Amino acid sequence: MPQATQNIDRPLILDRNRLGDFSVPAASGRDKIHIDTAKNVHGVYLYLTIAGVAATEAEIKAQVGTIRVYVGSVMIWELTATEILDLFHYYTDKFAVFTVAGVLPLRFTPFMLPLNESTRSYALGMLNDRDPSKRNTFEIEVNMTAGPITIDACEVHLETDQFPSMGIGYHTRWLRYGSTWAAASKQTLDKIPVESNCLAAYGYHFNEAQTISRVNLKVNDVVRINDQPNDLLLQKLHEAGRIPQTGYTHLDFSLENDPRAFLDLSRLVNQYLDVTWAVAPAAYDLLLQKLFLNLN
Repeated sequence: MPQATQNIDRPLILDRNRLGDFSVPAASGRDKIHIDTAKNVHGVYLYLTIAGVAATEAEIKAQVGTIRVYVGSVMIWELTATEILDLFHYYTDKFAVFTVAGVLPLRFTPFMLPLNESTRSYALGMLNDRDPSKRNTFEIEVNMTAGPITIDACEVHLETDQFPSMGIGYHTRWLRYGSTWAAASKQTLDKIPVESNCLAAYGYHFNEAQTISRVNLKVNDVVRINDQPNDLLLQKLHEAGRIPQTGYTHLDFSLENDPRAFLDLSRLVNQYLDVTWAVAPAAYDLLLQKLFLNLN
């Protein structure tokens, strides 16, 4: 009698491996973490300590400045440590307010999507798109603030899946767009960058303490958001399980928490984002969370 066999799908459990230690730069210094892997990267986690004790969230925000991530020499992330942790809370504190202890999470798959067969492809594949026999370079640039710097150790932990190595394909980028506005009035943003290989936007996050009272959005002459008050935007964020952060206005296009929930920018002709400021914001940054296909 033939012996029965069992076949199961490849599991979606993620492997987490400590790669080693990173020498923390001095005040106002910078250095790069070079990661050599052929695996599909879901996240990199920096574990920061002071004399062997996990750094607090306040200490990380005060001492770690801008983090830039490069794949194949293309910058795909540019966020400060403060923004990274604020966005972590924005997506995850719906479960409970989490006390950060030493960990700066660089997660490359979208927080709002569960890990499954359709979403795992958002991981960063490290095979070169043009020559799959080669790997892309993968670097994380760490910039420190003016200090004082008391963080004295940094462990680097890599999170990968068990699927065959792939090219970068679909992936999420966090980029920034600086703007200024000197009046309590309506501002039209019509020059938000959209690269040729950008497919969609998951959200635009205003890193500015002043309040936006109303929002309008028109894409390719189609009105997507029409004169929405901030209170309604906040209610929709609550329905989706988001926790708005102090000092931000979150314009989130992924509120359905589904891989198909995004603002389509693949055939962009024009985009007009009107925001009405209750108080003049002066200079501010707009954090752009966008979906790309391939590096270039």
